[in-house]
Amino acid sequence: FRGDATYSPIMRQIFADAAKMITTDTFYKTNIDTGVTDLNPTAMGFDYTTANYIADLDAQLDILNQGGLVRIQQLYNLAGVPFRGDATYSPIMRQIFADAALMIITDAYYATDIETGVTATSPTAMGYDFTTAIYIAALDAQIRLLNEAGSIIRIVAQLENIRYRGDAQSPIMRQVYADLAARRRRRRRPRGASGRWCWPWWCQRCWARAWAGCC
Repeated sequence: FRGDATYSPIMRQIFADAAKMITTDTFYKTNIDTGVTDLNPTAMGFDYTTANYIADLDAQLDILNQGGLVRIQQLYNLAGVPFRGDATYSPIMRQIFADAALMIITDAYYATDIETGVTATSPTAMGYDFTTAIYIAALDAQIRLLNEAGSIIRIVAQLENIRYRGDAQSPIMRQVYADLAARRRRRRRPRGASGRWCWPWWCQRCWARAWAGCC
């Protein structure tokens, strides 16, 4: 906390920021598409305690220990970006970790309307115990979708040239990927002739059957 001329000031700032969150029940959110951190704090909406903060740290450590950093770097176009140390992109990385930890702790998420692009201000309950393992599996599913069907998804969703992260419509793109990954997790079908998994959402459309190897 004190004694290292280079890093102790960083440590004290982390403690000070955490204490402010606990005493004010607010936080400063970073937009993961623009990298801009809000000048005004966002209210937590509940009594944010030291225990909550420790639970957040534990959840983020669990994500890190289960390989989440590498997966997030790949999916969110943040190659090589560390949790701390990159002035431009590390705040984005920390916000992604914080958002994921909140989902794991609360079993809820903030849905984006894929028609309007508006993200809900109230969370939607998952309806089940959302664990770190499930989060990692969701990242893996979305990475596979990106690699195997990214161009098709952009065409069908009318989001051509929109990236997973970094554009005004990227929240819509992420919701589309999240929805597809969730459907695959709930109702994964046998492999088709092509060796690819058959996702029910695609199989509802005849043009996708050949791509998916279904029917």
